[in-house]
This record gives sequence, C-alpha cells and structure tokens, in this order.
Amino acid sequence: MSGIDKTKMDTLFAIRRLDESGLGPKHIWGDDEIYVLDPIFLEMEFPNATWQLVAAPKDGWSGNTYGFAILVITGLIISALSGFYVHDILNKKETLDKMVYIDQLTGLNNRLILDDRLEMAIMRARRFGGKVAVYIFRCQWI
Repeated sequence: MSGIDKTKMDTLFAIRRLDESGLGPKHIWGDDEIYVLDPIFLEMEFPNATWQLVAAPKDGWSGNTYGFAILVITGLIISALSGFYVHDILNKKETLDKMVYIDQLTGLNNRLILDDRLEMAIMRARRFGGKVAVYIFRCQWI
C-alpha cells in the first residue's frame, strides 16, 4: 500500500475477507505472519461480505498497552467511517429506486408505475379468473 513504510512500523496490519462459502478467509493485504502473533480482529459487515482488520505488535502484547489502545481506536474509527459510507450508499440507492416511479417535476406517479401496476393486475386477473378495467382520463388546460 502506498504511503506506508513497513520498516518503521512496530505494528503489523492485515486485511482479509471472510468467505461465506466455507472455504475460509482470503488474505487481501498485509503480513501473513500476523496470524501467529495472537492478533486482534475487527470485523466489518457489509451487505454482501464481511471484512476483518487484523493487527498485532511485532514484539507481542507484553507491556504494550499504549499500542493496543491505538489499535483499538484506529479500528473503531475505520469501522465507523465504513459504516457511515455503506449507510449513505444504501440510502442513495433507496432514493433512486423511489425516483424511478415518480415524476420529478410534478411529484406524481409516472408511466412506469402505471405499467407495473397494470401488469400485476393482469397477472392477478389471469390467476384468479377475474377481469381488469382501465379508465384513462386526460385533462389538458388551455
């Protein structure tokens, strides 16, 4: 990763993705030796994946409470920022999904929602042996 000089770091970091198919975690970035040093894990859950931020001091945990505190605080900040980011993306997607069916100028339902509801009504009528009627009233102001 650019900007990180590993020779000056006394803490090892790694990122891995937890695989939901049962094949085990996939190492993405960082030092492989970290997993034998009794690391701490911070899991970040997203809609389609779970990621782990893994950290441990190179020399072990004995007498390194300051380093542990820094790691925990860093992990919490990363987790909070990524959570806000994912929340923002999901809210924008929900807003866009709603905008598809509403005319932005008038705020009224548009032709897409009419087509969708009409198709659902026709399928329901076919399934239950009913009928569908459509009455279109067009009003133009001169």
